[in-house]
Amino acid sequence: MTTEFSNDVYSQTCDLLIFNLSTYEFGFEIELIREIIRVPAITPIPKTPKFLKGVSNFRGKILPIINLKQKLGLENEDTDSKTRIIVIEIKSQLIGFLVDRVIEVAKELKIEVQFNDEIIIPIWKPYLTGVIEKTNRRIFVLNFEKLLDFYEK
Repeated sequence: MTTEFSNDVYSQTCDLLIFNLSTYEFGFEIELIREIIRVPAITPIPKTPKFLKGVSNFRGKILPIINLKQKLGLENEDTDSKTRIIVIEIKSQLIGFLVDRVIEVAKELKIEVQFNDEIIIPIWKPYLTGVIEKTNRRIFVLNFEKLLDFYEK
């Protein structure tokens, strides 16, 4: 990842995994992504935040599953054959993010880190690293660590 600064706006270049949630495109930087899997059996856990869908067995390890649509305040639809879990490893902990569909891995995309309130849904702002504007596309780049704040309601 490279970073360029210019006045109050800066940009960085990185590789992203791009995926859909409802009609929106989001991205994760690929450096922490371990793999992408089909949706396994998920066991719900009582008295946890609604966005924590439950846990699953991932090669003998417990994998917490976060429903990104619920976390980001989007309408929650049923899973289908294109629904996937993006497994990341952060601080030696595996975590799965439930997404509607994985679109592509994009190399060396330039992320503009400037938050235009006209294009960002307010609930998303704390979770964003930046936004990519491409021809007829807008990709919201999410920050893993901010999404993992389990203490928020």
